[in-house]
Amino acid sequence: MESPIIIQESYMLTVDVKKMVLTQTVAHVTQPSLVVITGNDQVYTIENILFTARRQTKAEADALAERDLIIATTIGPLPARNESDTILELKDPKLPPYDGIIPQKNTKYVSYDLNLVDLRKLYTFSTSLESTSAVVAFGHDFFYARINPEGSFDRLHENFKGEYILAVISGLFVLIHLANSYIKNKEQREAWLKK
Repeated sequence: MESPIIIQESYMLTVDVKKMVLTQTVAHVTQPSLVVITGNDQVYTIENILFTARRQTKAEADALAERDLIIATTIGPLPARNESDTILELKDPKLPPYDGIIPQKNTKYVSYDLNLVDLRKLYTFSTSLESTSAVVAFGHDFFYARINPEGSFDRLHENFKGEYILAVISGLFVLIHLANSYIKNKEQREAWLKK
């Protein structure tokens, strides 16, 4: 067995932190978000792409770009590599470049502008929807919220018009029934197929 490869990065937050937990989902398909109780008793979330160790530094991004340029401009077969030269891509170029400071976004306060007092405990737990995680914070006050770390990809919006879908399905059912009754006998079927 090969030993696991560990990557790590250090980050600084621009908010004071009293308590910190990761969100949980049923099947762990959704990337976890970080949920914290700030120093002024607010509940704040940080999305996974901001604190993952898979973000590239500028030097790593430049080295990858240079390697891709060499591969693209090489004519003929690439030189053989030793097993020790194997490159394992741990950093993801699709993520934002590494920055040691996680910026504060006012839209990420789950508790909005509620005046909560002396929050001491923080728990997250999964719900029946994969995209949704529940957050409970309590101390002197009690706070509960549902959050969607990667958006609500597995549920319909509240303004979804179910009546339209039902009408379309009913219309298709009626049209299929009419088409079957129209093409009832063999002669009509053959004439229909010739058209």
